[in-house]
Parts: sequence; structure tokens; C-alpha cells
Amino acid sequence: MSEVKRVCALQYGDPNERNSFESSAALSPVALPQPGNAEQYRKSRCKHETQHVPTTDRDIQDRTYRDTFKRHRYYPRVGYIYKPLQPKTMRLLEIYPSKECRSPLSCYLRPVRLGEAPSYEALSYRWCKQDDGFLRCSGQNLTIRRNLKNALTRLRLSDARRAVWADAICINQKDEKEKADQIKLMRKIYSQATRVLVWLGEDPDNEAEQAFVRIEQIAQADGTLPPPQDPWWNPVAAFYRCDWFSRLWVFQEVAMATNADVLWGVSKIPWETVGHASIRIRTKLHQHILHHSMMNVYHGYLFYKWSVNQRDPLLESFLYMLQITRKLHCSNQKDRIYALSGFETVDMSPADFNIDFGVKKSLRSLHQDFARKILGRMQTLDVLSAVQHEPKKPILRKLTWVPKWNICTVDTLGPLGSSYKRYTACQGLTAPLIEWTGNWKQFLHTTGIEFDSIINSTGVISGSTNPEMLSALVAVSTQLFAEISSYPTGEPLHRVCCWTLTAGKDEYGMIVEKEAQHLADFTAFWAKNGHSMQQHHSRPPCGEDIPSGDVDRFLMAAGSACGGRRLFHTSKGYVGIGPVVLQGGDIVCILSRGAMPFVLRRDSHSRRSKRRFALIGEAYVHGIMYGEGVSKYCDGKQAIGTFDIV
Repeated sequence: MSEVKRVCALQYGDPNERNSFESSAALSPVALPQPGNAEQYRKSRCKHETQHVPTTDRDIQDRTYRDTFKRHRYYPRVGYIYKPLQPKTMRLLEIYPSKECRSPLSCYLRPVRLGEAPSYEALSYRWCKQDDGFLRCSGQNLTIRRNLKNALTRLRLSDARRAVWADAICINQKDEKEKADQIKLMRKIYSQATRVLVWLGEDPDNEAEQAFVRIEQIAQADGTLPPPQDPWWNPVAAFYRCDWFSRLWVFQEVAMATNADVLWGVSKIPWETVGHASIRIRTKLHQHILHHSMMNVYHGYLFYKWSVNQRDPLLESFLYMLQITRKLHCSNQKDRIYALSGFETVDMSPADFNIDFGVKKSLRSLHQDFARKILGRMQTLDVLSAVQHEPKKPILRKLTWVPKWNICTVDTLGPLGSSYKRYTACQGLTAPLIEWTGNWKQFLHTTGIEFDSIINSTGVISGSTNPEMLSALVAVSTQLFAEISSYPTGEPLHRVCCWTLTAGKDEYGMIVEKEAQHLADFTAFWAKNGHSMQQHHSRPPCGEDIPSGDVDRFLMAAGSACGGRRLFHTSKGYVGIGPVVLQGGDIVCILSRGAMPFVLRRDSHSRRSKRRFALIGEAYVHGIMYGEGVSKYCDGKQAIGTFDIV
């Protein structure tokens, strides 16, 4: 299998490809720059690319030139005026050359038809709040963000014009219709660029050059790397702390690129090298991620995976795209949907996106419209797994079935992606079409069973990868063993605890395949914290073939699953993990077309003839994830009921 397809197949740890990726040999045949090439790569760029002024000098420079412009009346009251664009047309920013790096930026905006444009580079960068930079555009002043000004100064050539596309300048940001039209073209704009330039920003601490050399070493390494405590990792951690890795819009920009470079200060490195380093850290160096809090490694891995996927497309649902990008940041919450409009999905096309940044459509209406589209087209209740409520706010009585994509407190319990093994809690239930009811068709109508009621729950389990989470896991594990002596399924308690705390998933967020290894990891975690399985009437797995456990691997799996959630007990003796806002008396339900169990709360207006419930969120309940909870209802012993989710 080619390296491109292997990265596509990984998909958060594909069971068929994960093991080969975890072996260091899997990365060795990839054609990457040879040792020392990062330095050659930097030296090989044209001398005009080295134009760079320290931040402090730039501040002085900006003030000086502003005073100069004011003095010579170069600062008119009316700045640059955009001319309307024709359909399927974009603007290119031509940066005029200068041999003096401290001279003001001067440029020209040139309208061109998409597909007929000359060679250009597209800029991917993080917008900043400081709107205090400026440049001369066709003789007029144009105010821009400081980070963008620094990027353009870095890109300016000394002896030739340079054509780039930068959204903040090439799109009239005051024209809502133009913004909507240009967003629909961004997929082509970035894919047709000769190169995408990722600008991470200034390098005030001079860490970039050292970081890039080490990232190159990580990408090529076929042996051991320094331990996580080694200061060798500090520049690498600083690299992954750059804000660019946490932004939503840049995901589409770099994913569409056919060729990309990463610029940090005056240093530069190929995006492919960064991608392979992110793969290696993500799949093999768990301790390093935890020790340095390099959570942006996951985003780097995600970005690179999808930039490769564009060459060999692997289509997923739009819901999947919303889920995997939920932790990325954006300033306008409507962007959580609009920023993904350029990706091809199995259930959405560009025609489905009526982009509106104004006040015509509220954020709530936008969320509701797309939830309806997803439910209607996919005919599953998977979108309900995305519902999250803010812990300290009351749950509203309306539209509890609609995910609010601006709220992200936990990871999804069910595995993401269409190609992986999934839970099937509703197996055996009839599956009528999804419908809406109520005066304005605002209630989601479905069928299912009330499996059990929640009688008590623990405190919230810390979701941070630090000692707080460790102590929280020890506390809930101890409480679990203390309160139950046997389990309804007859399984040993250590297995029940292990699977519940991880929602039956491994560190990649996939349903556990190597069960012996998973149990060994839990046993190692339990033993390290001064406890023994035998103390709680449960023996760990034994035998000559049992592998050694990895505490950090278990912590990653458990932190993703139960971090930010509560562990609960039901009246029938089952245990599970569910939303932070659950409470005693809530009902664990299994709904038709629902892969996961859901926690519902009876609405105050619920009647026998109109059973109304508020959706609290998805849950993992050990022992009913594969249809076991449905069997008695299929035998006709209890009736299947209807649910109107408000």
C-alpha cells in the first residue's frame, strides 16, 4: 500500500493499518529531506525571502511611517475602495518588491478569473485582534492585521513582484455577499495555488530553527528519541503551541493544498515533514504528549491526514467533519459549519450551504437546520451524540436534540468514522423513519425503550491530562469496587471498571481489539497507584502471554472517554458514564436508529399520551452496547414506547 493510502487508512488509528504505522519501519521508506537538509532548505531560499524585521523594530517603524504619511498627507480620510467582483472571480495581491526591508508595504489587487489565474501562492495564517498594520494598495491606505502585515513583509521579494492570495485583503470583508461567494471558491483557490504558505507568526524567542531541525529528526527517526523530560523537546513543544494549529479555518486551507511550506519567523520547513513528525508523535510518543501538553499534535496529525486524503479522497459524513473539528477555535461560531463547506462529504454538497454571516439567520436556527438535514439524510440518531450542555446553565426546554457546536466540553463516546467498528445498542429494535412532531414540528419523534433509571452518580471526572485526572480515576475506581460486589453480566469487576472508564475504546478512540493488552494497561494503572485487584474480589488476567501494561496508554484512553463526565449507577446494578448534567431519576434509554444509549429527562409537560423528554446526552453503559438491553423487548415481554424529544 502506498504511503498516501496508508495515511488515509490511519484515520485516528485504523485497525488494519495502525500496527504498521506504530512500527518505526513504517516511516523509514518515506522520501523526506535527508539529515541536514533543513539547513540547506533554509539556505536555498532566495535572499529576498530573508526580509525580516524584529517585532520591536517594526513597532517603531510603523509609528515612524504613520507620522510620515500624515505629515505628507498620504493618510486620506477614505482608504482603499474595493470594486465588485464578477462571478467565479478572485483578487490576487501583487506585492511590490523592495530592497529595503523597512520600507512600507506596497501592493496591487488584481482581479482574475478562477482557473485562468497566473501562478500564485495562498497564505494560511491566524487572524489576530490587533488591526494596527497598514499597506499601500494602488496608492491608497489599507488597514490590515499586524500578523498579516508581518507575513507579507516576510514574503516580499527584493527584485520581483510576488502574487499571493490572503483572505483578509483579497476579500472585501465589509461585503457579506462577496464573503459568502468567495468562501464557496476557497477549495479551488487553495487547491489551485502553486504552494500554500503556512505562517505561524514571529519567532521572538528564536526557537524556530532549532525546532525545525528536531522536527525533521522526529520525522526521519527509525530509532529512539530523547525521553520526554529531556530539554531537547522544548523547541518542539513551542512549535506545537503556535496558535495556527488550533484554528478552524486553516484546516480547510492546508487540507486543500497540493504543496505547502511552514514559515515561522525567518525559518521554513516542508509541511510534509511536519505531517510525518506529527504522525510519529501521535502514534508512538504518548508520554511526550502528556509531559509537554502538546495537544496540538492531534491537530497537526488531523490536518496532515486530510491534506493527504485530498489526493486520494475518503468520503465521510458532514457530521464526522463537525465532530473532528469541534475543538478548533473560530471567532464567529457560524464558521463551525461554513468553514467546512469546501469538503466533499457523502451527505452534503456546496449547494446545501446558504452562507449568511449577517443577522438574517441566527446561530440557533443554523444549528437546527443542519441537524435536520443530517437526521433526514443519514436516517440515524448519530447527531444526538454530539449534544452537549453547559454544566452551570439550566437545560432549556426547546431543541435539546440540536447540537450546539460552539459548546465542546467532552469527546464523543462512540468511535468516529464510517469505516470502523461501532456500537449497536439499538440492535434488534425496529427502525421507523425519523419524524418531527409538535405545533411547529420542533420535537424529534422516535421509538425505543426505557432501559433503566439512574440512582446515583459520582463527581465530575477531570478531563485534563494531569494529576487531577489521575486522582479522579483512582477515586471513581475505588468507589465502583466498593459499591458493587457483582455485575449483572457476570463479568469480573476489574474488566467492568476498565471498560467503563474507557468506554471500551483504546487510546485512538476505537473500540478495543487487543483486550488482554487493554486489561494489562488498566492493571498497571491500578497497581501503580497502590491498589490490587484482589482487594476488590477481582483478579487481573493471568497467564504467560499477558503483555506488560502501559499506564500512559490507559490514561489517554480513559481521559478521552470519561474526562468531563460522571460515572453513574442504575437501579438494575449497571454502571456507565454520562453527561456532567445528569442527575438521579434520569432515564437510560435505547432509541431506534441510535448506536449509543441516551440519557433522557422527563419533561414537565409529559403525559401518558404525549411522552416528552429532554435529551441530556449520550452514555456508555457496560453490558448493553451491542443490543443486550433490547433482547427482552424483542421477546414481547415489554412494549416499545414512543419518545418526543423536545
